[in-house]
Amino acid sequence: MQKRKMISNYKKILTIIGNILVFISFLFIFKIIIDNYQTIEHLEFNLKNIYIFILLLFLSIFGYLLFSFAWVLQLKDHYPSFNTKLSFYIISLSQIAKYLPGNIGHFVGRFYLAKKVLSKQDIIYTMFIENIMFISVSLLLGFGYIYYFDYTKYINLDEFSFSTFILIFSIISIGIFLKYFKPKINLLKIKFLNIIKIFFIFLIMSFIGGLSIYILINLIVETNNISYLQCVTGFSLSFLIGFIMPGAPAGIGVREYTFVLLFSPFLGEIYALEIIIIFRIITIISDILLFFIGKQLAKSIN
Repeated sequence: MQKRKMISNYKKILTIIGNILVFISFLFIFKIIIDNYQTIEHLEFNLKNIYIFILLLFLSIFGYLLFSFAWVLQLKDHYPSFNTKLSFYIISLSQIAKYLPGNIGHFVGRFYLAKKVLSKQDIIYTMFIENIMFISVSLLLGFGYIYYFDYTKYINLDEFSFSTFILIFSIISIGIFLKYFKPKINLLKIKFLNIIKIFFIFLIMSFIGGLSIYILINLIVETNNISYLQCVTGFSLSFLIGFIMPGAPAGIGVREYTFVLLFSPFLGEIYALEIIIIFRIITIISDILLFFIGKQLAKSIN
């Protein structure tokens, strides 16, 4: 009886802490929007642009749906009851925490929600695989931006070659470790075909992000020579750098700076900054919508 009471009190404390963190996340979101809204000067708020804005919101949410399905692909052979709806519910509720300083709040929230149905080891391992997939896809696509961007202004060839070698060597080393040491540490076994599917899902997500950037560029800068492929590669590279930089809430600051650096030679600094700020606001609003979608899904799941 006393043990049940302790567990009940523990759950109440965790719920209170969770609600406080959500509130703080919304405060950070509000601050981000207020700080960046004033930079938007070249976008007219008419009916056509509102429709485009809604389309971009749907694209962002659809990306999270794909992300949820990718998580299911990792787990479905070991957790048959873990479906896309449950995965989407967990991801929807946890994404709001990525706006907390430290850039790990969404991982913590996702871990807490998922541990009710998955083992702690499998949660950590699948999130690790996702990060490897994201980095691999972003590197693959991001290197394509070399074709458009004169990187030698900022880094010499030797530094670039060394950095590339370290990244590729790290990925290969991780792959070898997982292949030969996996049975010894009893990690989750994922079918090779599912790994391929997950990889292509992350590719599609990057192309969706690039499509959003491409739409925004053509919406704001009517005359430009930016191709869709350039948007995909530039998007992947800037978001990769924002992803791996610790401390900034949701990579904000680093990601925007990198995007402006990459696209300023083609659009101008003002336009490049405005485009990535609008994109950031769209992703923030989609994360808020996701949170409330997750709240609705909770009613049917719980």
